[in-house]
Amino acid sequence: MVIKMTYHIALDIETTSLYADDGIITCYAVVGQDATVYANTTEKPDEEKKLLKQLLRDLIGLNARHPTSKIITYNGYSFDYPMIITRLLALDMLPELAVFKKNFDKKGRHVDLYYAVRNNLLLKSRKLTDVCRYLGIDYEKNKDPVLLWKNGESDELKRQCINDANVLHVLRKKLVELNVMEKE
Repeated sequence: MVIKMTYHIALDIETTSLYADDGIITCYAVVGQDATVYANTTEKPDEEKKLLKQLLRDLIGLNARHPTSKIITYNGYSFDYPMIITRLLALDMLPELAVFKKNFDKKGRHVDLYYAVRNNLLLKSRKLTDVCRYLGIDYEKNKDPVLLWKNGESDELKRQCINDANVLHVLRKKLVELNVMEKE
């Protein structure tokens, strides 16, 4: 019997607002557990459609190479996924929305680490930086992503987004080691 190992893909997005009807997605990072990295930014709001199309191509490409993949996020159920879905709707990208929903928004395809933390650790703050500090994971959020985008610092924005996605792999591994969540 061959056991297929789950391949984890960390996803992080940066936005201009916490609300999809008020802001846009400015950056994304998709990081495979083997350190495969895809990341892109927009410089202007009218580039968001192109950014979302590339995000889907990157996710689908990784998924095709690793059919047992699962997306990992931190607060993805409440933020990343609804933001992506709402922006796809706002931009009238219905075929892309169908692809996203079919491939990545169904039971068993997404692991939100926030819920593993919320359901198992009674911490004063569940912000990713505070959770990492509590668990001894080296991670700091440097600069405000909205300011980076507004100031045209797309390389720094992309670097920070990649760092945010990378730390999700470290956090997942730590939660598994501590028996807070199952290995899958």
